[in-house]
Formats: sequence, structure tokens, C-alpha cells
Amino acid sequence: MEHAIYLVTLVGTALVVAAAFSSLIAFRFGAPLLLLFLCIGLATGTDGLGIQFDNARIAYFAGSLALAVILFDSGFGTPLNALRQAAGPALSLATFGVLVTTGLFGVAAHYLLDLTWLESFLL
Repeated sequence: MEHAIYLVTLVGTALVVAAAFSSLIAFRFGAPLLLLFLCIGLATGTDGLGIQFDNARIAYFAGSLALAVILFDSGFGTPLNALRQAAGPALSLATFGVLVTTGLFGVAAHYLLDLTWLESFLL
């Protein structure tokens, strides 16, 4: 059990190296990088190498940390001109798009599922 940290470090390092090489492969052949990342994840998961992982707390922490890094990197690398150009459509989709979708879905749920108005809009 004392050598488990070495195994975890080895597997983690191998995954990082595989991700780096997959980005080179994706760039060279024009393949989507996320597709290659998904293939690496499937190959190293329970269906590939048979690694069993059932610790939800660590998975949640790792996912949250990865999301924070991705959002920081994306925000840090976005040029200010691109942000200004995308601000209008993004705000309109985030407000009017949500309101229209909620309204249509609420009305449909009220009439099709015979729910009260409150229940249909909460659905």
C-alpha cells in the first residue's frame, strides 16, 4: 500500500504525456482534440485498463479543480476584442433565450402534463 502513491504519480504522468502527444496528433491530422481526450479517458478507465475508482469526493475535487483551471486559462487567453464582440450575443442568449425556453416549456408542461402553472414552470 505504501507504493500506491508512486503508482498514482506514474499513471497521472502517463496521462499528461498522452494528452500532450494527443494534442500534437490532433493538430497534425486536424482531428478534434476533445475526441482524442475522450478516447484516452475511455482507454484508461474501467473499460480499458480496468482501473476501479469509487471515491466520489476525490472525483468531485478533481473535476472542480480541472474546471477552474480550464475557465481561468480560457478567460486569460481570450483577447479583449473577442470578448467585446461576443458580449452582446452571449448576454442576449443568457437572458432572452432562457426566458423564451422557460416560457415555452412551462406552457407545454402545463397543458400536456396537466400540472399547475407553478409546477410546470418549476419543472
